[in-house]
Amino acid sequence: ITLTLDDGSQQSREVLAGGGYLSQPSPVARFALPRGRAAKSVRVEWPGGQRSEQPAQAGELVVPYPG
Repeated sequence: ITLTLDDGSQQSREVLAGGGYLSQPSPVARFALPRGRAAKSVRVEWPGGQRSEQPAQAGELVVPYPG
């Protein structure tokens, strides 16, 4: 997951699905914005190479798998 800010800089997080026996990491990515900056867009690269991009919005953003 890549978050692009209004100044063109980017922050990235990797979310892993699946996991070990009876456990799974949380499928949530959190980003902290520098003071005075706003988020511009969110890009997700899915397993298999599919990509989705959408404008960023304040608060929680849920991006469903396009499969």
